[in-house]
Amino acid sequence: MGSGMTDQESEAISSRRSSWYPVLMFARNPTVAIPYALSVAFALFVPDDVLDRWSFLKTWVTYVEQYVPIVSNYAVRSVFPQVTALYFSIVVVVITPSVVWGALATPGFVVDEGKFAGLQQRFGIFHSLICWVIALGLMPLLAYFCLIVNPGYDFNIMPINQYRIALAVFGPLFAGGAAGGCIAASLKMSHWLITKD
Repeated sequence: MGSGMTDQESEAISSRRSSWYPVLMFARNPTVAIPYALSVAFALFVPDDVLDRWSFLKTWVTYVEQYVPIVSNYAVRSVFPQVTALYFSIVVVVITPSVVWGALATPGFVVDEGKFAGLQQRFGIFHSLICWVIALGLMPLLAYFCLIVNPGYDFNIMPINQYRIALAVFGPLFAGGAAGGCIAASLKMSHWLITKD
């Protein structure tokens, strides 16, 4: 007696598994996993009055705020402002480059070059033009928004301004992870467009 699965169903399952493979490889990359684990510890265990207790950390936060406005934008909106300020000031400096490096080192993550090649054959020069606009326009603009312009947004399903556990789980996305992903996508797309011929 067979499993009752057709060849099409088997291919669909295999395709779903292969589409998750880059995500799993990215998450298991120590360049990403270690900073993420440290950010969870920061969010959960740092005392509420951390900046009052240690002046050198307050100096660090003030320094980073000058260059990365989201640090103060999130701290002002947070229920635990000192924790959020310290969290963002450290995590944004560590997570952004680690996400960029991890995404660049993981084939098929953020940008799947194989799928792009298929679309290139199908749509030709129009596809290349759109890719250049996304790589050099949209992605850097989104990264800029995430790091500089963002006034401290959070979402109902990710209430990082209200709960420490949400900050621990989703904080890295807001504290440089999304920006790092945009930067990596821009670099990967640009590299693919330059070397595709």
